[in-house]
Amino acid sequence: MTLACILLALEICTRLFANVFDGVIVRDRDSVIERDEIIGARYKRSLNILRYNAESDQMVPLQTNAQGFNDDEWTLDKPAGVRRVAILGDSFIAATQFPRNEILTSRLQRQLNNSDGPRYQVMNFALAGASTGQQLVLYRELASKYDPDVVILGFHTETDVWDNSDELSHIPILRCRIGDNGQLEEVRIPAAQQYRSTFLNRNSHLYNWQKNVTNRFIKQVRRSIHPVQPLKTEHHVFNIHPDPRYLRAWELTRKILEQIQVEATRDGAGLLVVSIPGSKQVYHDQFKQLMERGGEEVTLEAEFPDKRLAAICQRSGIPYLSLFPAFRASAPGRNSQILSQRLFLKGTGHLNKKGHELAATTINGWLARSKTLKILEPAEKK
Repeated sequence: MTLACILLALEICTRLFANVFDGVIVRDRDSVIERDEIIGARYKRSLNILRYNAESDQMVPLQTNAQGFNDDEWTLDKPAGVRRVAILGDSFIAATQFPRNEILTSRLQRQLNNSDGPRYQVMNFALAGASTGQQLVLYRELASKYDPDVVILGFHTETDVWDNSDELSHIPILRCRIGDNGQLEEVRIPAAQQYRSTFLNRNSHLYNWQKNVTNRFIKQVRRSIHPVQPLKTEHHVFNIHPDPRYLRAWELTRKILEQIQVEATRDGAGLLVVSIPGSKQVYHDQFKQLMERGGEEVTLEAEFPDKRLAAICQRSGIPYLSLFPAFRASAPGRNSQILSQRLFLKGTGHLNKKGHELAATTINGWLARSKTLKILEPAEKK
């Protein structure tokens, strides 16, 4: 009873002394994502809240629609004369670090509608932490119902291969795997396990606070013992000689992308895979640190994930666009400390405003060329 009372008192104190920004009590770690039996997870529906985002260091309005995504409301029936672009992705596309009108999807919609021709509606189906397997299920169960003309899959090359594999990542979300018969299977986390993994994260400020403090302390201890930290498993995505787990993860990724293409084509939509680079790929000073951690045992190459993904798409006949060259060209100094060439928040996080604009402009240019070449038009719509 004494222990329970102490914990309760600490929980109350943690809630009372939450961060305050401009007189607004901020609960930055309150989860805005909820589990979903059909598509694995989604943002809480019809949110209209103001949250402090530590990465962008500002108060950000988060307004989700009735389907639980960071976008305006959608009608199930496509408006006359409108072409729909459904974008799937993770937190780089969902982009809750900025007001909605400043993120990639909104910028792309404005650019697409800044010329003569059909009107475009860009629909943001992205969710933080979503794997490609989860995006396949999301397209199948939800996005396809809105009759998109183009499906864009934003593939973050630093993390998505890792997220797809239950051998590499153990986050309890919906996944896909290759069954014994060689076919894709959905892997759904039991409800009881989901509940255990999320209850404290959602409901206890004390738990989240102590978890972050403990993690920071452990990192500091590790740095004091080993000034040069070993290469994390997720960064082996840059290893040009992948271990068997990564080979299996890449094979799984290939099958997932091929299945998305099959289903999009069946629905009369064109599929475009867009690779979104991370800061470690763009800036040499950050990638140099990875190489130092890897030592002589591994050979890392910043372009390797893009090359691997490009080869998969070419083999499968999937249109592919890498943002890597455009991002490199916009940061010729290859140094994340050059503020004028930063494309990521704090130089190493999610895309900043300049990064969102560059990504939207590059995708818009590719789509403009594809309209002439009819690259994204399946046979049913030509």
